[in-house]
Amino acid sequence: MEITKLKLTDKRKQILASLNLQSIKDILEYYPYRYEYNKRTPFSEFADNATVLFECVIASKPITSYFGRRNVTRFKALYEDNELSISIFNRNWINRVAVGSRIVIKGKY
Repeated sequence: MEITKLKLTDKRKQILASLNLQSIKDILEYYPYRYEYNKRTPFSEFADNATVLFECVIASKPITSYFGRRNVTRFKALYEDNELSISIFNRNWINRVAVGSRIVIKGKY
């Protein structure tokens, strides 16, 4: 389907032309400049200072330490038979999640 069949203002047509979007398919497959593709990272691909995404099981009760207005919550998590030490900053809501619950974590390794 062509863009010309859509009801668009002249300004919107100019924007689409500047982005070189000429069909509905182009619009649907267009991703913003800062788009992040998130996929799970196998433990074998974890590297120092790399961003990883994984689903794990909480293995220990989260403990929160406070430093003025800031806090850090630490707990152990199991991922692919590996026990990981997790530190989450300024997210003390994790204390309400039960041990044994599955959560998805994205962050630096």
